[in-house]
Amino acid sequence: MAKGDDALAKKKNKAIRKRNRRAGAGTTEAIEGVQSHKRRRRAGTRRVCEAMCYSLPTPDDPFLNKKKHRKSSDSYQNNRPVERVDELADSDSDSELMTEKPLKKAKPGNANGVKGDNDKKSPARSNQRAQANGSQKGDGKVPSSRPLKKVVWDPSLDRVGLEAKGKKGDASTAAERAFQLAVSSIFEVRDSDDNSTEALGSAVGEFEPQWWQACAQGVGVLGSGCGTSCVQAYVVGAAPHVAVQRKLYGSTQGPIALFLVKSKEQALSVRQICKPLKKALNIHSVSLHSDASIEHQVSGLAMQTQDIVVATPDRLCELLNLSALSISSVSYVVVDGLDDLISDGFKEQLEIISQQLHKGLQVGVLSRTFSAETVSAVGNWLQHPIVRAVTEKNVPTSSACISQLVSVVTTQGSKVLKFDKILEQVRKNQESNQIKGDVLLLVKSIEEFPAMDLLLKHKFVPQIISEPAIAPREERRRILVAKFDTSIQPSLLSKVEVTINYDLCWPIQHYSQVLTGMARNSLNGRIETLCSGAAALQANDLVNLLEACGQSVPRPLLLLAQAAALLHK
Repeated sequence: MAKGDDALAKKKNKAIRKRNRRAGAGTTEAIEGVQSHKRRRRAGTRRVCEAMCYSLPTPDDPFLNKKKHRKSSDSYQNNRPVERVDELADSDSDSELMTEKPLKKAKPGNANGVKGDNDKKSPARSNQRAQANGSQKGDGKVPSSRPLKKVVWDPSLDRVGLEAKGKKGDASTAAERAFQLAVSSIFEVRDSDDNSTEALGSAVGEFEPQWWQACAQGVGVLGSGCGTSCVQAYVVGAAPHVAVQRKLYGSTQGPIALFLVKSKEQALSVRQICKPLKKALNIHSVSLHSDASIEHQVSGLAMQTQDIVVATPDRLCELLNLSALSISSVSYVVVDGLDDLISDGFKEQLEIISQQLHKGLQVGVLSRTFSAETVSAVGNWLQHPIVRAVTEKNVPTSSACISQLVSVVTTQGSKVLKFDKILEQVRKNQESNQIKGDVLLLVKSIEEFPAMDLLLKHKFVPQIISEPAIAPREERRRILVAKFDTSIQPSLLSKVEVTINYDLCWPIQHYSQVLTGMARNSLNGRIETLCSGAAALQANDLVNLLEACGQSVPRPLLLLAQAAALLHK
């Protein structure tokens, strides 16, 4: 005897209750999986294995992926074949099959253009989506975006005492756990009882800890260099941000981390490094580039969640214009290869993206070279304070974004006049809060310094580095004074934002030490050099250093170097 509808419904409900009672059914991962399944079912893009199919495979369709083999229903109004999307771009998450449909204008309040399953039933869910997508409804009480939380955590590879920390259940512990799992998965180091910390330490280079230390402090990062080590560093740094945002706000409808790259090849390469995070932390990543069909990308973004988005600026701007993606929930941004992006013509797109992001985010900028145009673009992304991370400890990479200005003077009177103008400009910048660090003055002899009265004129209190510090009064400002051959502590030199070389008569090695050690937490570093005829022997070395750092070389300095070369011959 056939069972009635009530019996079938009872049996189905019993199976649902049993599934919901199993361990892990209430986790974020399980809920996201159910929601993704619902979105695929409503869009009519379920896999063949999720529905009954009695058709046989054919050479044209060996995997039965085309809609004509499926059972017809009201939801299958479009009988065109479905193509398998290998790039969502190139996403191996829940939705690999997407129906190719014409683009529709998204409804306001839903950046993905897809109506959720519980939008009508749950007002809280609607408010959550409105917050995630940056829209306001009703009386305007819903904020345009959820507030961002910066959590300080410990970027240590040592796991001793981690279980004791885990009992607190705070956001810092979640970030530390996510960080350590990300390091283990990205660097493919298996857990062991004896040498897990040693194995991780040997696999990690010198660049990665510099980046992670900045992420743990919640400040911006300026990276000089490129390569796999840079990608591994910022991919691992994204894991704590995703973990903290999930713990504070739960599942979101938009990405939490955004990586901007220049090409399809780089996007696929970066996403390949992100793949281990899916198994370790259930962090989903997608790559978006202009070589893939935008219709497929719009459909894929609507049918799945994404925590990390690796995108080229041009395709990301297209998706933002179509309201297919919202970046209002992004809290971690990395611009990989800023100089290459600008040279490829993406400067305008980068400005559009930066305007749609919130202020005060965790931002990292990577660049191999720093021309004047690149330095100007860096200022649009990073804010004081920052941390510098370098792949190679050489002068060009360590002195990134530090302006080097050289003035050639012929007489002592012109030198004093130029020094007076420099002090006046420094004083104005300090009053306008453009200079937040210290000012350093390098002289040949402190006892015979001829322009000491100018310091007092501009309300500067000279402080000799070799003598005890004197706290200046509020109306006066401190200026550090040192001889060119004085050994300055790295901690003191790192806080110097402006350096003035009154006499360039020492070897270029001393100049390089000051240049690579100053302004470690600022983007506005500047070194002013007054060069007279007595510095003709160092002029050629200074010209070579300026050219290596991508700085402009003044013509009087070139003439001075050429004259010194002729005299040497």
